[in-house]
Amino acid sequence: MRQAQPHPYPAGTVWLFNANRNNYPNAHELVLRWEADNERTFRDHAPADADALTLWHQWTDEMADHLHNQHPTRYQPGDVHITWTISTPTGVGIAEYAPHYERSPFQQTLTPHEDFLTHYTHPVHSTTGERLNWLRLPVADRRDQDPGSGFIQDATGWKPGPLQPLMNVHRLAAAAGLQP
Repeated sequence: MRQAQPHPYPAGTVWLFNANRNNYPNAHELVLRWEADNERTFRDHAPADADALTLWHQWTDEMADHLHNQHPTRYQPGDVHITWTISTPTGVGIAEYAPHYERSPFQQTLTPHEDFLTHYTHPVHSTTGERLNWLRLPVADRRDQDPGSGFIQDATGWKPGPLQPLMNVHRLAAAAGLQP
């Protein structure tokens, strides 16, 4: 029996997969990208000169207890949902929801959830033929990206583990020394 590999796949690992629609072959390095609930909307409306710490505090003031207030038996104060996508390291070419992650209550719709596997076959390693283990895909680093796009990671120094469904902003702030 083969033992699971706990480490992310190395940079430059190429995956082969076909488009389900037309069987078009693809060969790409893949990464996981994460985004916290309301992060995009918030940063798009934030002042251009706001630094990461300012954006963090403004965002947490708005979002920290939102899930708990909506669903108090399911979420703790400070829980914020994380949405996951599969992409390339540059963000060009592939952008689909990741399979096997828990959707936010705010993403629930009457339509079925589509993800990477809705549009593509399961990726295999270009050299070994090993099927991709989604939990071993590297999580893209968001620090030092376009201003404001990585403010959570810039302010806290933290990024989630692969497909982690929630972050607790109260605990993150305490661990990062951001609470008064």
